[in-house]
Amino acid sequence: MSLLLRLDISEASSLNGRTPAPRLAKLLSMARGSLLAAALLASSLAACGGKAVGAIDPDAGGSSQGGSGNGSAAASASGGGAVCASYEDDVATSVNIDIVNATSAPLFLGQKRIDCSPWAPYTVKDENGVELAPVNDFCRSPCDVVAESGPLGCPLICVVPPAVALNPGATFHTGWGGRYADALVLPKECVSPGGSSECERASIIQPGRFTFAVRAATGLDCTQAGPEPCGPCSDGADVCLIDGALIAGDLRNASASVLLDSEYGVFPSSRPRRPPPDSSPERAPPARTVQLVFRD
Repeated sequence: MSLLLRLDISEASSLNGRTPAPRLAKLLSMARGSLLAAALLASSLAACGGKAVGAIDPDAGGSSQGGSGNGSAAASASGGGAVCASYEDDVATSVNIDIVNATSAPLFLGQKRIDCSPWAPYTVKDENGVELAPVNDFCRSPCDVVAESGPLGCPLICVVPPAVALNPGATFHTGWGGRYADALVLPKECVSPGGSSECERASIIQPGRFTFAVRAATGLDCTQAGPEPCGPCSDGADVCLIDGALIAGDLRNASASVLLDSEYGVFPSSRPRRPPPDSSPERAPPARTVQLVFRD
């Protein structure tokens, strides 16, 4: 994993002793969550040399999962009650996704250019063909925090995710929290003095048909990779990380349209979605997995 330091002048000045404590704490928590997620991805891949690799859910780590707990405080302060609570982040679920290289040549997952955004290897569209915006815990303004403290800036660290190499026959195990970024405007009764009405909620999907798509490349751009070797997996590994590399060459696409229901870990829920009780069927591992397969 590579890190780039990014200086945002306006945000740096706001941190110069004038940022309200809850706002600063949220910023740092979001940064820690994203960096931990990237570190876990690196360690889980680097430690495995078999046909299949376990990887973290891009939407399961950040500090926004389940809300930060500030939403109820903002609601009480402004008298919004249940209306304001409905703007809190939903708790994530767990949708398992397998990305399979069934071709006769190595393929590479990753970014074509550095854009400082958290990397997810797939996109998701709803039944109307609308692409769901990913929950970017590295740079977002959760409604419960914004209602009290105003707009959040972005952390000053840019995480550059590694490329993932899949040899022929390899499977990359990943997942999705079932949430998407929902841009909203809070009603006046939910905004405290000094707060802001424009915000983003991590909203849970409801059961329905969704289309998953993934893009892979046949080559790598190693200009950012540094002195380490940059190329296909070595030492017998079928799935591995290539630190600092971007994907290049011909692009391949794989997709699947799936009716997500309880067998995939998606249940009907009210808002905000709270952690299910221990005895709930929602606590059980999903019985089925979304399969995205590259073929010759």
